[in-house]
Amino acid sequence: MKPRLLRYRVLTGLITPPAAPDGEPADTSYPLFRRVLAGLLGVALPKAPDAGSPLTPAAPTAPRLSQTDLQANKPLRTPGSHSAVAYGATEKMPSDRLPVPHVDPDRVWALIVGIERYEVGRDWNLPGAAQKAVSFRQLLHDAGVPEDQLLLHLAPLPSYVPGIPYASADQATLRHVLINQLRLKQGDIMWVWWGGRGATDLEGQRRLFTSDATIADKVGFNLDSVLRLYTSDAVRSFAEQMWMVDASEAIGGSRPSGEPFPREVTPLGSPSHAHQQAVLYATGRSRGGAKYTAPGNGSFSDILLELLADRSAVLPAPPDANELFTAAGQRIAGIAKQGQTPIQAQFRLQRRRRTRVLRPETPLLPAASLRRFVDALLSYPQMTDRAARETLLGMMRPELVDLISRQTTPRMDLYSIVLTAQRYGVLQELFEAMLLIDDDPVRRLALQEALYSPENLEENRTESE
Repeated sequence: MKPRLLRYRVLTGLITPPAAPDGEPADTSYPLFRRVLAGLLGVALPKAPDAGSPLTPAAPTAPRLSQTDLQANKPLRTPGSHSAVAYGATEKMPSDRLPVPHVDPDRVWALIVGIERYEVGRDWNLPGAAQKAVSFRQLLHDAGVPEDQLLLHLAPLPSYVPGIPYASADQATLRHVLINQLRLKQGDIMWVWWGGRGATDLEGQRRLFTSDATIADKVGFNLDSVLRLYTSDAVRSFAEQMWMVDASEAIGGSRPSGEPFPREVTPLGSPSHAHQQAVLYATGRSRGGAKYTAPGNGSFSDILLELLADRSAVLPAPPDANELFTAAGQRIAGIAKQGQTPIQAQFRLQRRRRTRVLRPETPLLPAASLRRFVDALLSYPQMTDRAARETLLGMMRPELVDLISRQTTPRMDLYSIVLTAQRYGVLQELFEAMLLIDDDPVRRLALQEALYSPENLEENRTESE
């Protein structure tokens, strides 16, 4: 073939519309450089069809859910990976007909832990933790996740018989699952549910204790280290992760917070941006598991189970993380208004290169309520004694105690303590610590009314709008 003819055919190939797949209209749009080449070469371009002609490319439309599909919560299968999401019709869905994402249950894995009994002894018992873990497992099983992909690890009290097979919740077993088993599985979605005891160490790292923890050897896991592992290149699957952790602190002579812990080595890969990791973490102090005395009593686990049950149509896919964070925060705020045991919660969403951390709102005391709160603290005879105030501070996080400017008189010292607690959002923690020193019901009511009075809540609502 002559060179000029070859160049001609190459150039005309640049301006000829590419062939369309069978059954689809051809692309008849011509960029400027094609029109210029056509003029130089004297090549006639086909006339573009008029709008509305049979050759006009149809606008792409999203797959639609029929009314029957909506009523049956029937998922749509979309081309591509198993984790692709199809939201049905493009118009706004009715409020009671939520779009259902498609998730292949065979591509979902879950680690589910519920520890009611520790080798430490009765002080750490948490009645109900195993039962709630089983309830969470049932939600995913009802959503179609295979039984062998629901890794259930329990340490139940003798009073509770799960009725289904489960593995132990000691450190060696759970470490093998987290480090050597689960992270190597192939899947799109991973759930982690953990109910048990936890604490914050001297370095501010969150620790979760396993069932074989003792006073002398508080074995468990560094939660923050494990979270980093599962967003590294050491985990090739599970692009979407949902971690739900209810870590109740132990109180009394065996209280773990602020103490040194055994060092465990968690393998770490290089940071990866291939994972979306949502973490709902809460801690609350309790005596002998008072926080878990009955289902529906307002514990963080109860809140999560209720929220997931309300969103069962989307399971086994995780609900929208931001919406779930908001709903959980509202439930926690409602518990605080009722004067129940406060829950210290933190929500974190890591998505590619961005991380968002939220904490449910805690009341900000106006001047009048601040004065009433300090007066209520001073009504406790112990608070006039500096040694008793030191004991109160010893129940709070060490990194916050170091920030308090101590004063010589009891009233001014308490003002400094309360203002620092308010600044860092731990007034609930201070309130709870005081009740552990003296649980007198009359003084408790005065302290509670100062912290959760309607005036405080109304002022906070106005400021946040």
